[in-house]
Amino acid sequence: MIEISFPYSEISSLKIDKEPLDKMIIEAIENPIESPPLEKMLEKTKSVLILTDDYTRSTPTNKILPILIRKIESCGIKSESIAILIALGTHRPMNRIEMEAKLGKEICTRYKVLNHEWWDETKLVSLGETKNRTPVVVNKMVKEFDFIIGIGQIVPHRVTGLSGGANIVQPGICGEITTGKTHWLAAQFTGREILGKIENPVKDEVEKVAQMAGLRWIINTIQDAQGNVVRIVTGDPLLAYRNGGETSISVYKAELPSEADIVITDSFPL
Repeated sequence: MIEISFPYSEISSLKIDKEPLDKMIIEAIENPIESPPLEKMLEKTKSVLILTDDYTRSTPTNKILPILIRKIESCGIKSESIAILIALGTHRPMNRIEMEAKLGKEICTRYKVLNHEWWDETKLVSLGETKNRTPVVVNKMVKEFDFIIGIGQIVPHRVTGLSGGANIVQPGICGEITTGKTHWLAAQFTGREILGKIENPVKDEVEKVAQMAGLRWIINTIQDAQGNVVRIVTGDPLLAYRNGGETSISVYKAELPSEADIVITDSFPL
């Protein structure tokens, strides 16, 4: 019997610089992929918007945020000029208890933290269309900040091949018209054409949306079946994602000796 499992870990509040994960985060931030150092990227920047995934993902955001924000503030950016937008996609909003568990209580107290209100048109802005005529409707906060950073994880994904990278924008902080368009595009391909493919037509469209929205930098984790972080990639939203995607595939890919007559599967915890 072949068992294929997906990552899961309990989100807990941990102290900075006391465990190996903190060292991994620091090393990743200091060694971005195909990108100048973050401090160079933030020169002349006055405000930063951080996009984070939500309760449906096991990304250890509460470990990443304190280290990332400390780095951002060391570049002269004030705490009141940093905001965190939870990229719900079209999921339900997170409550305060969930936010504190996911992001950390201190982060929720010290910084502006908001759910992406995809259902409220007054909170959205249209940026036009991609060349493929996908309407780009995103949270209007992207127009209010100088620099946008995305935090997420890279796992196999039926709609976009792999999650991570530009997914933090689409569907993360888009209106349902944009999300509906890319999901409909995915429905025009078989699973074997999309699932686990680092580059594919749907991901390409998602990346175009993210570029128009102004995503500049990412921090993506790759986790094993027990939720342990095996690697972190940072840097260019397209190239760092591709680099991390190779690692994700090596973690999740399973070679089947032959096709089975009966398959029993489970989607826990995603």
